Amino acid sequence: MKKIKNHNLGFNVYHFSKKAFSVMGFSKFVKNEKEVPFFWQELADDGRLDCLRSSSMLPPVLLGCGSWDEECPEGTFRYTACIEETELVDSTVFDGYETFSIKAAASEWICFELEQDELLRSWGDGHGEEKPYIWIDTLGYSFNNEVGFHFDVIFIAKKEIYIPKDSANKNRIVQFWMPVVPKV
Repeated sequence: MKKIKNHNLGFNVYHFSKKAFSVMGFSKFVKNEKEVPFFWQELADDGRLDCLRSSSMLPPVLLGCGSWDEECPEGTFRYTACIEETELVDSTVFDGYETFSIKAAASEWICFELEQDELLRSWGDGHGEEKPYIWIDTLGYSFNNEVGFHFDVIFIAKKEIYIPKDSANKNRIVQFWMPVVPKV
């Protein structure tokens, strides 16, 4: 990742390129972003979050992916708590669970890195869902529709399990990865 300097966003921004890759994990159809923290709590409560965390030989980066596909009931999107599928992942730990996989096309990506509290403050003006798109626009990029989705990247600080509604984890660093193409 290469740090982008000379912007006025108030937090770290990075640029990187990534070859096509796949992610796998557990998904749920949700009506809005407010349901997502409850899904993470559900995953922690029923053991699927531990399954995700233990599936890789190295500590995985947990990803949250909002996507749309033909299986989504009207008025919903699919939110998937997932990890990147690599040769280090033991997929047998998912036996007995229903999983979902999605492939990301090769793309350039912009990564916004900030504390969870900063994120909540920045979205407090009523334009929360639009913010990452506004941010990439100010940096000279457009959303890459060939990929068609972004990732919420969730780091496990101090080996604590991240539960979004858990106030003990408020100052955690979070990232958004947005697939981008340079504006013409």
